[in-house]
Amino acid sequence: MSSPPHVAVTRFAEALQEPIDLGYAATLLGVAEEPELDVDAVMVELERLGAELAQRLPQGADEEAQLRALGGYLFGEVGLLGNEQDYYDPRNSYLHQVLRRGLGIPISLSVVTLEVGQRAGIELRGIGFPAHFLIGTPSGRYLDPFNQGRLLSEDDCAQLLVQLTGQAIPFDPRLLAEVDARVILLRMLRNLKGAHLRRSELDLVLADIDRLMLLDPSVEERRDRGLIQLARRDYAEAVADLEAYLETAPSDARVIAPRLEEARRRRDERS
Repeated sequence: MSSPPHVAVTRFAEALQEPIDLGYAATLLGVAEEPELDVDAVMVELERLGAELAQRLPQGADEEAQLRALGGYLFGEVGLLGNEQDYYDPRNSYLHQVLRRGLGIPISLSVVTLEVGQRAGIELRGIGFPAHFLIGTPSGRYLDPFNQGRLLSEDDCAQLLVQLTGQAIPFDPRLLAEVDARVILLRMLRNLKGAHLRRSELDLVLADIDRLMLLDPSVEERRDRGLIQLARRDYAEAVADLEAYLETAPSDARVIAPRLEEARRRRDERS
């Protein structure tokens, strides 16, 4: 990939008009890596899955029956599964790949569950639980799509947090608060950024950062974009980003100033 996938960033920006269609915006994340991705076809597939699930719901089903039908369909018939063998594979974060391969991570599997369940008329909400995204229900129970849709109580969630983080994050019921589409997309993009960094896919990291900054223009992302531009040998852009970052965060000069000087030197050598 010779240049950042700017079209993917532009299309994502357009999808952030309120109200955000979470399924559509999340599917667009795959365009950076697959420019020819048929996003509309993915949306049609989500509609099909929702219609199939709706047919499996008993007449007048209560929440318990709805959740049994949801779990049996998505994690039984469709076969969605958490990818424990290759957790950091970027494909785990792309909705079209999750649907194609049946594998994902907690947040991508949760988005599929939300989108399909809501299309079938089931009331669900995204729960931004630390380190392990969950689905909430009106009755105060929680669904874990990464583990084949197992149902959790609040106490189960507290135990899960200990398993995931030890005592690093003390449990608080507020950790089980509902989050909106913007927060979900931020979390998905941060996962992708980390996955692409592990693979040194710098153009894709840059696209991840550009889309993150559309949602949350933090100074840390400006710093990271400058460092990625430096690694990509786009020295003029690196200088602009790192200068802007140090104006906002001068306390980080000991670490960043040498990188800025390197970027300036290499930019000037080219001119």
